[in-house]
Amino acid sequence: MSKIKDNNYRVDFIAIHWYAPPNADSFLKLIDDLYNMYQLPIWITEFAPQTVSSAQDIESTMKCLKNYV
Repeated sequence: MSKIKDNNYRVDFIAIHWYAPPNADSFLKLIDDLYNMYQLPIWITEFAPQTVSSAQDIESTMKCLKNYV
């Protein structure tokens, strides 16, 4: 991002993809961390649990994320 600022480019938002083990807390932390770092809107273009240990993991992750989507 420093080179973007050095060249006076404009950034309106940050797009992310998230593929990781099913853990809503880590997903939301990533989004918060990116926002706190750049103070730009976050565009979540794709997300899915990558490593599935059980259907219950997916269900609990989706229940949590449903509040935000």
